[in-house]
Order: sequence, then structure tokens, then C-alpha cells
Amino acid sequence: MKKYKEKFKKTVKKYYAVVLVTAAYILVSNALGIVICPFRRLTGLPCPACGITRAYICAFHLDFKSAFTYNPFFLVLPPLMFYFLLGEKPLFGSKKREKYISIILLATLLIFNSIRIYRILLY
Repeated sequence: MKKYKEKFKKTVKKYYAVVLVTAAYILVSNALGIVICPFRRLTGLPCPACGITRAYICAFHLDFKSAFTYNPFFLVLPPLMFYFLLGEKPLFGSKKREKYISIILLATLLIFNSIRIYRILLY
């Protein structure tokens, strides 16, 4: 357990500046009424993470139907973040298998977002 605490501390120190810059960007954007998401700002279309905050809020209120409506990938994010912050061994037994599963997850995310954008453009 101590090993994971040390790794977590190193990771936090490593990304501390990124978190501060991101927080400042969000605060300033909100204060000025600017769209926060750079992808949406550039394209006018929702990014793959659009709706994730609303999905978590719904999930915390035990409204899972609405959570999945906002963004079904809200369940995948916490385990992946935990693994990327603390994981040392390959998540799925081997690096090769991990690579294939990562490609499948990315492809699924891209297909999902493409369908979402297509539906938005239709209406």
C-alpha cells in the first residue's frame, strides 16, 4: 500500500502544473461565458467527453438512465484513470492484449461520438 501512496504522490507532483492551468482555464472561461471545451469551441460539435459531468451527477442521484443518456462512457473513466495513475503491470495480463483492448475502447468511443454528432446534425 505504501508503494501506491508514493506512486500517487509522484503522479500528483508530475501533473500539478497541468491541473492548475486547467483549473485556471475553466474558471476564467466560466467567468467570461466562453465555451470551456476546446474541441467544441473549434468545431461547434460535442467532444467524446461532453455530458460526462452531467452523467456523474445523474449517477450520484441514482438516475442511471439519464446518466447513460448523457454519456455512457462515464462508467469506464474511473477505473481507467485509477489504472493510469497507479498501474504498473499491464491491466489485461500482457502489453499486447492491453494494446488491443485500448484500440477497441478508442474505436468504440469514436463510433459513439460519430453517431452522436450525426444525430445532432440531423436535428
